[in-house]
Formats: sequence, structure tokens, C-alpha cells
Amino acid sequence: MSSLAKGTTVKLKQAFERRDPLRPFRWGQLALTIMLVLAGAFCLMKYLGWAWVVSGAYGLPSQAGNVAVARQWSLAYFWAGLLTEGALITNLTINLRFDNTELTGVPKAVARVLSALLIAAIGTLGTVFLLSWLGRVLH
Repeated sequence: MSSLAKGTTVKLKQAFERRDPLRPFRWGQLALTIMLVLAGAFCLMKYLGWAWVVSGAYGLPSQAGNVAVARQWSLAYFWAGLLTEGALITNLTINLRFDNTELTGVPKAVARVLSALLIAAIGTLGTVFLLSWLGRVLH
């Protein structure tokens, strides 16, 4: 075996044996991100359900009490979902680094925030569709 191959093998072995001191912290961040995506999807689904009740019964005098309750619940789930998505976007913005790019300063910050917005939107809407599909299949 050549000395170059031995050196490469030693470097690869050292890279795999090296322990990442932030590994438990990263698993915690991943768990927090997953919980925020699930909570955001849940709030969005509950908001849409209560908004559907409001729009379906709005204007019917016999349903005025139900509309008032549904309006309160839809507003509560709207704000809970908005706060959850804000926390998710903040978490993703902090975790996205973009270390190996030529971007610096404001363009890098804008790219991080826009990427976090896109990931949060895709993740939340994808989870909503997945949960609604599972509910339909399992029900």
C-alpha cells in the first residue's frame, strides 16, 4: 500500500473516530424542530376546522352561539399557529449556517431567513397533508 493511501486511510479513520461535542445538542434541536412542525400543523388543521364551522354556520340565527364559540377557537388556534411558526422559523434561522458560501452580512442573513421560511412552509404543509391522509386512511 502506498504512503498516500495509508495517509488517506489514517485521516478517514481519525475523522470517523472524532466525537462531535455538539451531537446531543443537535439531536435536541432536531427534536425541537420536529415538535414545532407537528404543533404548527396541528394548529393549522384545528384553525381550518373551526374556520370552516364559522363560515358554514355564519348568518344562521339558530347557530349564533356555535359561531361565537367557533370564532373564539379559530382565533386561538390562529395565534397559536402563528407563534409556533415564528418559533420554528427562528429555530431554523439559528440552525442554518451557510458556512461554505461567499455570502456575508445582510445577503447571508436574508438567505438564512428566506430558507427558514421555505423549509417551515414546506414542512408544515407537508405534515398537514400527511396527517390528513393518515386520518382518512385510518378512519
